[in-house]
Amino acid sequence: YWVHTLLGKFINTRSTLEEVIIQKINIMRPMLYLPLLILISITFGNCKKEDPKPNLNLNGPYLGQTPPGNIPKVFAPGIISIPNHTEFSLSFSHDGNEVYFYRYGTNMPAKIYYSKSVDETWSELKELSISKGYEGYEPHVTMDNKTLYFFWKKSTKEGIYSSTRNTNGEWDTPFYFGSNMMYFTSSSSGVLYTTELTTTRPYLAKVKFQNGSFAGFERLNIKAPANSYTAHAAIAPDESYPLFDIAGGEHMMITFKQEDGSWGDPIDLTTKGFPKAAGGPYISPDGKYLFYYFNGDIYWVSTNFINELR
Repeated sequence: YWVHTLLGKFINTRSTLEEVIIQKINIMRPMLYLPLLILISITFGNCKKEDPKPNLNLNGPYLGQTPPGNIPKVFAPGIISIPNHTEFSLSFSHDGNEVYFYRYGTNMPAKIYYSKSVDETWSELKELSISKGYEGYEPHVTMDNKTLYFFWKKSTKEGIYSSTRNTNGEWDTPFYFGSNMMYFTSSSSGVLYTTELTTTRPYLAKVKFQNGSFAGFERLNIKAPANSYTAHAAIAPDESYPLFDIAGGEHMMITFKQEDGSWGDPIDLTTKGFPKAAGGPYISPDGKYLFYYFNGDIYWVSTNFINELR
């Protein structure tokens, strides 16, 4: 949750002129041009971002947004990514019919928002009712669609809280799950991963359970670069890789599981065209898209590039 205090808010959206430039670029291998496109985005970053608008007539998967190819773009501009606010930590339900994230601004404390698709039509974004009253961060819906985890700054006891889905499909009253952890991600088989905070140096770790309750951590033996630490993991649905960042919500990397079960040397994604300030990765439940934070907004891009890195 503390990562949002480390992140600056820079308004950076694609202008009409940028769109024209991008359309004119003859892209044979899109990922090779990613640094150029990022430079274009920065150049025109002072252009006005879309004003917030209610999600009316948003139909289809991913809030009716046109899926990206190999070129990252802002996700749901004017709906989820809005001016003068920072959005972070997006999570979809496994069936793709619910989306959660948190947002904060200069004069607005962190709040968790959600939208739900019914008959392929998305509802207007609302603050999550079970987290109202206190600042909420980093929501994550498990792959079985039964549990929602989030960090809650409840005055009586702050930490990770958990809510289970009741028979009506709604979230029950949250209960305290544990502390010294943040930013959950889970695999298709239900294995839960987090960032362990038991020491001054964060680590990526599996969450251990005993009789359904939190029972500790199992650290991942991933070689972080010198003077950095691993945090904010996004585990692949099949657990074959995690993406993570190494600079407090920035500088993304990826490592692949080896045949012996160990983790390979991390690959620096800034060498593959991603900006250094990008972080907080999340992989969609279907494994098709990578979502991440950059300059106050949530971006998304096809995961095709990951297969090329294996």
